[in-house]
Amino acid sequence: MDADRLDYIQRDALFAGLRGHGFDVERILDLLFHHDNSIAVDRGAIEAVEAYLVTMDQLYRAIYYHHAVRAATQMLLSLFRRAVRLYRNGDKEVFRESEQQSHPVVDLLKNGEKVSLVTYQRLTDFAFWSLIDGWRYHRDNVLSDLSKRIMTRDLLKTIQIDMSNFSKTQEIVQMAKKATAEKYGVDFVEYYVMVDEPSRTSYKGYDWRPESPDESIWLIGGGREAAPLEDEQDNAIVSAFKARKRFHRLILPGDIREQLRTS
Repeated sequence: MDADRLDYIQRDALFAGLRGHGFDVERILDLLFHHDNSIAVDRGAIEAVEAYLVTMDQLYRAIYYHHAVRAATQMLLSLFRRAVRLYRNGDKEVFRESEQQSHPVVDLLKNGEKVSLVTYQRLTDFAFWSLIDGWRYHRDNVLSDLSKRIMTRDLLKTIQIDMSNFSKTQEIVQMAKKATAEKYGVDFVEYYVMVDEPSRTSYKGYDWRPESPDESIWLIGGGREAAPLEDEQDNAIVSAFKARKRFHRLILPGDIREQLRTS
């Protein structure tokens, strides 16, 4: 629990139109205290804390890990991987800005984390969307097609896969790659067929190791000693959220997905 999460969870639920998802943030803030190197909440706000955890878990499952969001994310990653490959193979026009000034992405590729603050401030949404808009007309078919798909929201699709059944999953992946190569071309395969494996633990409890950050929500008050939330008796919500959830999908073109379904 921190200021960032308390803020964005409420805003994201509101703007995504998720009704009935929320928690009593005013009560949490009223009963928020400092404990050692962590923040702590009075036990009188435990119900509000549990509602906060439920809201965050539901946002991840319903929005952040939604299949369309994950497909769009992977498409953006594929697009910029392709652009960087073209640039490093000699196509300097990919990130061309002007004769006098290089594009901030070029500086980022050259300097990494040592990029200047001035350059970093130029890496805005506009800088990237203007690139994508221009790439729609690039001579490279992969870069052009991905850009057009993203700009028109023609997203790749997904298939649920079971990573515990390795042989079956590999069979599906190879079929998707083969069909994509035949229809679009070999160059498209690595950018259009991807296994997406996000996972999440909704509550990370106390870890005694010095190198591990303490992400527990500490409770105080009620005539008892301070203790992490997971130590409270009969806390079924926290117990359930300590289990890691996985969202495994195969991302691929929609027509290839239909081809696999009918084959």
